[in-house]
Amino acid sequence: RHAPPLAHVAAEALLHLVKETGASFSQDTWASVCAELKSCFDGGPTALPPPSLSEEHSAQGSDQLVAEVSRRVHKEAPPGSGPHELQVLLLSTVYQLLQLNYHLMKLADLEGLLNCLHSMYEKSHRAVADALAGREIPQTELDEAMHLELEAMSLYLQILFMFFAKLTPDSQPQLQGDPPPLGSEEHTLLIAAASEYRLVSFCLHVLREYINAHNVAVGGGERAPFAQRMLTELTPSIVTLLGGILALHEHQFVRHLPGFYPLFVDLMHCDSKEIRELLRDIFSQRIGDVLHQRQQFL
Repeated sequence: RHAPPLAHVAAEALLHLVKETGASFSQDTWASVCAELKSCFDGGPTALPPPSLSEEHSAQGSDQLVAEVSRRVHKEAPPGSGPHELQVLLLSTVYQLLQLNYHLMKLADLEGLLNCLHSMYEKSHRAVADALAGREIPQTELDEAMHLELEAMSLYLQILFMFFAKLTPDSQPQLQGDPPPLGSEEHTLLIAAASEYRLVSFCLHVLREYINAHNVAVGGGERAPFAQRMLTELTPSIVTLLGGILALHEHQFVRHLPGFYPLFVDLMHCDSKEIRELLRDIFSQRIGDVLHQRQQFL
């Protein structure tokens, strides 16, 4: 049976433990944390409930961190938990770990946790995309997939924009040589630089998904109602995404404008007033400035 309190206690216990002792974790410990969290996302909406932490510990030889979390969870929580509730809560936990401890993690550890977020998004997105294409999917499964997709999308965008914002116009990340000390400004800049490809490629993907749903919605037919639902639920994330692009530094904005510009044009036909207002600001404040500067050099 589903027991959301168990998932909540598990997530809170893990988050508390990492907050208190994360700064002293070794590379092996962080690798174990990433591996354990990744295993929680491997099951899709139709998968069987994941094994308990104690079972994973004995099967995979996990270290003392996972064993301690397992003991706390089994001591304080009732047995049983639904995979959907557990995945949602662990998704939030991964986001908080990244938000609070990124400056103390090596790039490999960050990549592992970011992969957890993206893996969750990909699994749920496949089900949503299949439904939009006309495949029959049970309603409960589809509702859970949409919820997970939206939650993962929102958190993934937030954390990537947060990282990328650390890259100031005059900063010079140290891309070669020995890695900078953890917690240093140079390490933070390296994290910011490493997040750029993830952020831009994901933004392009999300915008294309929204435009595709819009095209299906305006095309009518039996898929149109579901496409309209997608548009409604995706709009807050699109607003966040466009707001993040609007706030990019000049050289960041100019570097990626060729990829975004055609999608901005397509988005002008959407029904959301919030999205159209953000597009207006992007065209008037950012693209207009780029055109003006280029005219000065002609």
